[in-house]
Amino acid sequence: MGNEFELALLWLQGSYPFKPRKRYSTDYTRQFLHLRQRTNSFSALLRLRNAATREMHDFYQKLGFIQVHTPILTTNDCEGAGDVFHVLPAKQQGHQHLHESEHEQSKEAEERNRQVDEEAFFGKSTYLTVSGQLHLEALASGMARVYTFNPAFRAENSQGRRHLAEFYMLDAEFAFVSSLDDVMQNVEDLVKTTTRNLLEKNQEDFDFYMKRIASKGHEESLHRTLDTQFARVTYTEAIEMLAKRNEVTHCKPQWGHDLSKEHEQLVVKHYGGVPVFVTDWPKSIKPFYMRGNDDKKTVACFDLLVPKVGELCGGSLREERLRLLETSLKKAGLADTLSW
Repeated sequence: MGNEFELALLWLQGSYPFKPRKRYSTDYTRQFLHLRQRTNSFSALLRLRNAATREMHDFYQKLGFIQVHTPILTTNDCEGAGDVFHVLPAKQQGHQHLHESEHEQSKEAEERNRQVDEEAFFGKSTYLTVSGQLHLEALASGMARVYTFNPAFRAENSQGRRHLAEFYMLDAEFAFVSSLDDVMQNVEDLVKTTTRNLLEKNQEDFDFYMKRIASKGHEESLHRTLDTQFARVTYTEAIEMLAKRNEVTHCKPQWGHDLSKEHEQLVVKHYGGVPVFVTDWPKSIKPFYMRGNDDKKTVACFDLLVPKVGELCGGSLREERLRLLETSLKKAGLADTLSW
């Protein structure tokens, strides 16, 4: 008994944006979001992204973490930088919420802001989330180990790939940790486990991506990452090293200032082209909730710098000493915003 079928050929008109056996740049392909999955490069990328997401979930599930879903709409600006998208219903978009600098702030401006807040749909200023971190901290106090893999939004006016307006971010919080080394080891294990399983289980897509899309030396860099212990260096040591190298950069490395992308890549290069944890950053450039070190100048935190990218992730111990936390909140002007 046979099966019958009909094969219909669809003639594509000349306006179709992709031609057979022709390669297109990613910038060109992104102009046609509804068609990009038909190209080999983007279909391979989407399958690899799916596999990486699954591996990260598996990693934390096996460690006993509970996945939670934190709000997309929130009243928290947990990064404190102000680079947030303000949310208003369409009928209220005629109102412009005014934010003036400290020097320009006036009672009249405060009153206008208050009136806009009272008229707003949510009753107060509401934003697209920049991170689920603060919600996770509250949840971790009762569930010990929690994580989320949610969209995050940053209103940084940049067209570069380092500052996306929308992206997915993995946040994890776990209680009863007193050593920054334990947190860094968790991050290193996550990166290595996800990368190793991605290479082993998705060889065809990986080989295609390395051949057609990745930059020269990228595959060797990945294998070096898997075979080598991540370097660990303090922020102060990194600044001193950059000063001694005396290489030409757009801005001079200075203690108390953030590292530029050039500085990040120089740090990675100096330590053999493997990922580098830069720890113990100045307190003045980090959020209030990071645990202060004994020197009273730095906090127990890290940024993980990786080749060709720069900062991949960051983490810290949380300040649990009530008096120090209250002092930090007062200095940050947030003493009246957090309570039971």
